[in-house]
Amino acid sequence: MPYVRRPSADTSRLADLARHRDDLDRRITDEVARLRHEGASWLDVAEALGTHRQNAHQKYRNVGWDPEAERPVFHAMVSQVDGGWAIRVEGISTSRDNSKTKPSIEEVERSVEEALGRPPGSVGVIIAT
Repeated sequence: MPYVRRPSADTSRLADLARHRDDLDRRITDEVARLRHEGASWLDVAEALGTHRQNAHQKYRNVGWDPEAERPVFHAMVSQVDGGWAIRVEGISTSRDNSKTKPSIEEVERSVEEALGRPPGSVGVIIAT
C-alpha cells in the first residue's frame, strides 16, 4: 500500500515542547556546573538526576562554572584542519573555513554559543589544543 501524506497537522504544540526541552536541558547543565563548582560529588548530581554516577559524569564532565560571571564554562578543542580551524565542544563541531589565523577566545565563545543554541554572552570556554 503506497504512503499517502495527509494534510499537514498542527505541530506547533510539539515544536513548543521541544523548545521547552532544550531550555530545560540548558538549565540542568548550568545547575550541574554550579553544583559541581560548589563541591557536589558526581554521586550527588546523579542521584538528583535519577541516573548513575558514571552517566552524569560522562554527560557533564566538560562543563565548569565561572562564579564571577555566573555562567557555565565549556572545554573546547581548537585544531587546525584543511585550510581552516575546527572547534569541538560537547560532541559538536564547528569550523572556520579558509581562516589562516587561530580564532580568538571571543570567536570560540560565539561558535560554542551558536552550536549549543545558547544566547550571546551566556557561556565561557577553556581552550585546549
